[in-house]
Amino acid sequence: MPRIRTHLSAVLVIVAAGASAVAHPVSGTYVDGVYCDNHGALTAQEELGRQPLFPMDERINTDSWTTTETACPATDDLAIPNKMVLMINLSGREWEDLFYVADCPWTDLSNWDGEAEDADAPGLMGKAFRIDSVGANSPLFYESIAADGVLQVGESWQFIVQDYTNAFGLGAWEIDSLGFAGASFDPSSSSGSVVQFVPEPSSLVVLLTGIGFVAFRRQ
Repeated sequence: MPRIRTHLSAVLVIVAAGASAVAHPVSGTYVDGVYCDNHGALTAQEELGRQPLFPMDERINTDSWTTTETACPATDDLAIPNKMVLMINLSGREWEDLFYVADCPWTDLSNWDGEAEDADAPGLMGKAFRIDSVGANSPLFYESIAADGVLQVGESWQFIVQDYTNAFGLGAWEIDSLGFAGASFDPSSSSGSVVQFVPEPSSLVVLLTGIGFVAFRRQ
């Protein structure tokens, strides 16, 4: 029996090491503002980015260019150019609930739904928006496979970062650093982050309780 436990411990160590090699954990929150769309209180789950810092299962490739398209007309300053960001999913996984977060305070934009904070840099909030095509703020301009809000394996998205500026002169495509908002690993080489946010546990409990209550009433 001791030998079995030893072997099991070794297996767990190997599995843990493998998991850490293919994931970049993030911790942080998103809160709504009084700007474009509301999404509720959310918790950061995973961060996507370009090579070489990001593991293969969280990797994207990006590009960007100036566009006349707008995402949130109510906040668009026509004197400041908008940027169209091309994002290609190289991770081998499907993704939903993706947000663009400005690396603050170096990147600014006007189509923000709220603000996001990395737990490693408390108090430093980056402007953020959900990359979708619904609501007053609809930055998701194009989906190459299906218009369903799911970034599928190998799919490319185009989304608008409105009134984009960066203090270092970086392009909107430079999504290159670990950490988001004020915890960006290297703000002189990265302008923003793509982060998956999901409902906070308390919000999820309330949602599930409500669903259960409705199901009970229908019986």
